[in-house]
Amino acid sequence: MEVIAKEDKIRNDLLNSGILYLHGKIDDRMASDFGKAMIWLNNKRWHEYHRKEIVLYIDSYGGAIHAAMSIYDMIYCSPVPVTGIVYRQAYSAAAVILQACHERVAMQNADLLFHPCIFDMVEFHHIDEEEMKSSLRLPRERENSIKRIVAVRSGKSEEDAWAFIKEERYISAEEALALGFVDRVIYSIPEKS
Repeated sequence: MEVIAKEDKIRNDLLNSGILYLHGKIDDRMASDFGKAMIWLNNKRWHEYHRKEIVLYIDSYGGAIHAAMSIYDMIYCSPVPVTGIVYRQAYSAAAVILQACHERVAMQNADLLFHPCIFDMVEFHHIDEEEMKSSLRLPRERENSIKRIVAVRSGKSEEDAWAFIKEERYISAEEALALGFVDRVIYSIPEKS
């Protein structure tokens, strides 16, 4: 119980400082909590600090794309600028969330991964073709949204963006910078002189 109380205090202290922490599996509960925190921060930052930025630290292996797209929307529509910083990993849905940030940053040893949406086909084994098409409509629309996001943020065509997504390859912070998925890299390892 003491550990939970300590984590809640840390989370509240970070929130009061304008810092959000996206960690672990992205799911509906995370999206709901994130939405509330963004609304609170936008209200506080807008009125008290005259649009001071919100900082979002990302360390996530991804999760449910519908939850991620809700988080993406909250960041994209934020009147207060959001700086997203990947400090370990932004895989799958987390990499998409990063693309909503007004400034996208990766620490030198972070990495990103984009891949196509994964559909649980076990759910569809007992339904006919028309029901399957209907059930897959919304996930396919979300997949098309991801393709557009990747295309726009990286400056690629949608076809090139889709080809890149289908590669499912891990990219380093420096590769992410070269490909247009982050705006800058924070270097921590000294270069040789």
